[in-house]
Amino acid sequence: MAGRIGEARNLRDVLTIRDLTMDALAVIGRSDTATISKIVAGKARATPRTVVRLARGLGISATRMQKLCDASWRELEHPAPRGSEKLRQVDLAAIAAAEGVPVR
Repeated sequence: MAGRIGEARNLRDVLTIRDLTMDALAVIGRSDTATISKIVAGKARATPRTVVRLARGLGISATRMQKLCDASWRELEHPAPRGSEKLRQVDLAAIAAAEGVPVR
């Protein structure tokens, strides 16, 4: 049996733990493979909507999913966003509530 997502440090770990391909995660998260690939590689941050879709598909909280998605971004030492982080949190909470996905 695969490990638990709670053990994952980033989205790549989730793929390994759940034995998923990026294509499969894209289907589960109602996204496209290119987006998943960019998030996993740390080349792009997941939008709040993508975070919520992935969280729903994997059955975890939106906050946990955001941490997993952002981990690769932070590993590449991108500069910290200015001012937009609070807005991302508000967007995440609003979208999660509308989609019926737990935030925490």
